[in-house]
Amino acid sequence: HVTGVQTCALPISARRTLTPPPSGTTVIAMRVVSCPSFSDPVVLVVEERPPLVCGANQVRIEVTAAGVNYVDGLMAQGRYQIKPPLPFVLGSEVAGRVVEIGADAASGIGLSVGQRVAASVGFGGFATEVVAAPQQVMPVPDALSDGQAATFLQSYATAWFALRHRARAERGGCLQTRVSGAGSGHELRQPSRVVRAGGHHRRARTAAGDSL
Repeated sequence: HVTGVQTCALPISARRTLTPPPSGTTVIAMRVVSCPSFSDPVVLVVEERPPLVCGANQVRIEVTAAGVNYVDGLMAQGRYQIKPPLPFVLGSEVAGRVVEIGADAASGIGLSVGQRVAASVGFGGFATEVVAAPQQVMPVPDALSDGQAATFLQSYATAWFALRHRARAERGGCLQTRVSGAGSGHELRQPSRVVRAGGHHRRARTAAGDSL
């Protein structure tokens, strides 16, 4: 449940208040979805907080979309191996627009104010704005919507890491997956372009068109 004061779902009209302000607007307060305690069922609270300070080597991003992952549910229940201090703000991946670049981060990062970006932030993504180190931020191509970009990083990166660094997939090899319904399992089929054959998943070609 996402709650303002009580443990009940917010009406649609209240949820709309999480929409970020128009670009260029001075942010007096930011809104976050806070996890006040580990619980099952999960209870989250929408809060207003002072805006984050953008450090000299950081980038401030106006969040337009945030990925919701299985790990977020585990964290909110206290069942994940990482247990952040309470209360904390969920959300590890976001997409949005750059609204501020710190003085020390301005040179050599290839980012500009107003640019569409995605970022892997660890925590704090369920908010109207985040700050991140430049190495956590990457430009978003026009081919991806904000929603697609916000859900790309964690699952695809996990699938790619599993393929290249755990399974050590090599050219000409075959890939068999047991589960492909969740995020990383679904994405695992796309980098490797697996196809179902005879009850197994067999590797065909990568999304880029190159054989593994």
